[in-house]
Amino acid sequence: MTMTPEAPTERPTTTPPVDITAMRGAFDGFHAALQRLRSRVRTSILIEGLSIVAIAFAVYFVMTWPVDRFFRLETPVRAVLLIVFACVLLWLLIRRCVQPLLFELADEELALAVERTNAPLGQRLISAMQFEQRFTRGEFRGDSPEMMQKVVGDLPAALEGVRFHDALRRDRIAKSWLYVVGGIGFLVLTGVLYAGFGLWAKRNLLLSSEEWPRATQLRVVGAVDGELVVPRGDDLTIEVDAEGVVPDALRVDYRFASGTRGSDTMTQNVGERRFRYTFPGVLEPMTFEAWGGDGVTGDVRVRLVDRPVLGSEDYRLVYPPYMKKDATVIDRETTQVTLPRGTEIHVTASSSKALARAALVIGERERAELEIGADGTTVRGKILPADSGLMKVELVDRDGLGEGPGRSLVVRVVPDKAPILRTRLRGLGSMISPKARIPIELEAIDDFGLESLRMVWAVDESAAIGTSPELDKKFEKSATEDLDRFSPGEVSFEGLVRHDLLPLIKNVEDLSAAENPVRPGSFVAVRFEAHDNDHASEEGGKTNDVGKSARSDSFTFKVVTEAELLRELNRRQGELRTQFEKIREAEIADRSEFAELMSPKAEGDVGIRVATRLATMARKQRSLAKRVQETAQRYGDVLDEMINNRVADGIGGEGRVRALRTAIVDRLEALGTAAMPALAGEISRYQRSGDPDHQRIATESFDEILRTMKRILDEMMKLESFTEVLTQLKDLIRLQDKTSKTTKKRLEDDLKALFGK
Repeated sequence: MTMTPEAPTERPTTTPPVDITAMRGAFDGFHAALQRLRSRVRTSILIEGLSIVAIAFAVYFVMTWPVDRFFRLETPVRAVLLIVFACVLLWLLIRRCVQPLLFELADEELALAVERTNAPLGQRLISAMQFEQRFTRGEFRGDSPEMMQKVVGDLPAALEGVRFHDALRRDRIAKSWLYVVGGIGFLVLTGVLYAGFGLWAKRNLLLSSEEWPRATQLRVVGAVDGELVVPRGDDLTIEVDAEGVVPDALRVDYRFASGTRGSDTMTQNVGERRFRYTFPGVLEPMTFEAWGGDGVTGDVRVRLVDRPVLGSEDYRLVYPPYMKKDATVIDRETTQVTLPRGTEIHVTASSSKALARAALVIGERERAELEIGADGTTVRGKILPADSGLMKVELVDRDGLGEGPGRSLVVRVVPDKAPILRTRLRGLGSMISPKARIPIELEAIDDFGLESLRMVWAVDESAAIGTSPELDKKFEKSATEDLDRFSPGEVSFEGLVRHDLLPLIKNVEDLSAAENPVRPGSFVAVRFEAHDNDHASEEGGKTNDVGKSARSDSFTFKVVTEAELLRELNRRQGELRTQFEKIREAEIADRSEFAELMSPKAEGDVGIRVATRLATMARKQRSLAKRVQETAQRYGDVLDEMINNRVADGIGGEGRVRALRTAIVDRLEALGTAAMPALAGEISRYQRSGDPDHQRIATESFDEILRTMKRILDEMMKLESFTEVLTQLKDLIRLQDKTSKTTKKRLEDDLKALFGK
């Protein structure tokens, strides 16, 4: 059986016969009272927030002041404390103030709160609010409209005795006000009574770096805004002045940019308030802090800057006009310059930095300001030095720093002195032949240039030709060509200059002929003369025809016949040969003794005596070597005299003499400088070691030296014989010439007697 469901029956909605508009006044008054209550709630929340702020700042002061005052917290530490304080305060304000303020209090909640503090009301307020909402929406089901109207109608009478503010917790509000007054009052009273409150606020609220007052105040001399500017590479001496209570000592803590750290005690002079400490050669930026007592300077930065340095310097010497000399540039490697008085020094230079001023300084008294170019780095100028001294360019840049390491030049200002002549005779003695060639080593020097240089000579029958002023007029210029390479203006000349007498001989067959200006029996003098280009007189203001002059000592020679000269040379050869024979005999004796000596390592006193004897023998060899060298030099002089006097024709000419020099002099020099010192060394080695090999080498060296000496003696005797023969030959020729002249004269006399004129 199928059943059909019945449709639900809708209950009709009826409009209550209630005039809502007439009740609106009661509801509006009720809502206005709730709104005032809501405002008072918000005000109490704000008061609580203010109390939190006041108490928080008071607590923050109480906690941070003693710590900061006595421990002088660094800024980062104070910043951390401030951040923690701000975070806690913000958290409290959000939790106790912001969140409650953001929460919207409904009228129902306020009504319930009012009913809880006003028991006679019961639930009238909340019921009236619910009925109002239903009246407004037109919902009347389930309740009697008359009852609802009755409740709403009694609302104004019920509200007349209600105290809405009793819904608030007055004790809590009073406590908040107490905290506000207490916190703010504490801060105000502290600020009034404690002068350091403002500084605390700056340091702990504004994070100022301003320090707490100290009994000792320290100040770094020269520091500006906590910074010192120091030239790179200079020593840095920091000076700290102490005011107030002066501590017994100050320490300085420092750290370099590279990470190096250190600490040291500063020095103080007795009775001073200034402390010092020196950092040698600062090459990198650094930071330091000095402290002592309760005083501290704080970190002071050291900023390094480069001193102005001359990148290029060009110096020119402009000489006095009388010198007729072009300006010269001083070489960059030159460290000392000598210049005549009246010479100007011109300088052109450039600096690495812009300059404030520049000057050219010599010593401590002479100074010439330099002109600075438009670019600020180029300088130029000149100075006329009056005295010698150290010259340098002084620079001061726009930072006030002086010049860094630069070029210094020692300037020697000297008067233009006369030239200096140094001479040395080579290869001649006091006796010469009429055909001699006179070689003289010459060194001519003038500080600022020679104008002329010449060799002069004179011949006379008097031996005083070289020293007598009355005979000076006899001197005349030599025809030597060795001075042709001299150029006027040179500051020095050095070389061998020869005066040749051979071109002066007019009768070569008879050197004693009267027509020959140089003949046996006369005296020849040779010297040098030089002039510079300083034509000013010593008194000044006048000029001389020639510059300052110099004259060397004269070399005076006696002219003799070739036979006389050869006899003298032969005599000297014999003396040198005899001297050398004695040296050879001493060498033979040492060789024999050396062969007989026992080993220096023999037992007992024998070994000691042998070692002592060997040491003496080694010293003797060195002494003999020096005598051999002396013999070589003197024998070489004899051979040179034979060459320069042109008397070697009879023994083969100059070529033969030079060959003899090789065979005799060169061998002597080899013995004296090499072989014999080497033998002395071998003897010393044998003395120390006793090694038979060293003994064998020394013995072989003895034998080789003796063989060489024998060859040298043979050559000496051969040359001596040749010279003696040549002397006899020259004598014979001279006698023949003399006999011939005598016979001829006698014949002429006989003819005159027989035949008359």
